Amino acid sequence: MSNEMPLIPEKKKYKILIEMEGYGKDGTEIIGPELYQEVEVEAESKGAAEAMVDEMDFGNRRVSFVNEPEEI
Repeated sequence: MSNEMPLIPEKKKYKILIEMEGYGKDGTEIIGPELYQEVEVEAESKGAAEAMVDEMDFGNRRVSFVNEPEEI
């Protein structure tokens, strides 16, 4: 038997620009810079970071597009 600890994947910080839906819960159109939001997450890979942001809850708005994560 080995005394080695199992390797835990290293998490890195990623910055991701997301685009939100163009309409609020009440149906009002959202335009301009309010469509975009920058989010920072810790994940094991770019794909995991993208999936994490895609599933985040932003209140009454949903994510419509996730840009490629940028490691910070």
